Amino acid sequence: MLGPAFFPDLHQTALTSPAIPWSEYLDGLRPTPNPSAGLGNRAEPTMSASRAQQWNDFLTALDLVGQLSFPTGSSVSKLA
Repeated sequence: MLGPAFFPDLHQTALTSPAIPWSEYLDGLRPTPNPSAGLGNRAEPTMSASRAQQWNDFLTALDLVGQLSFPTGSSVSKLA
């Protein structure tokens, strides 16, 4: 389950950097090598290779949803 790490990070980022582009936000959560702990990201500093794969799969799916949703979102907001 990635939610306990993902949603607090999303909330904190929304508070501190509300204008960050969605793709940039997601890229910042991609697991990277951590010299002292193997792999990690800002939401979960230490993780196994299988956990890193879960994060990558999750972030790829969120990126796809974001690409599909934003054009619709901007069209709908113009109607309001």
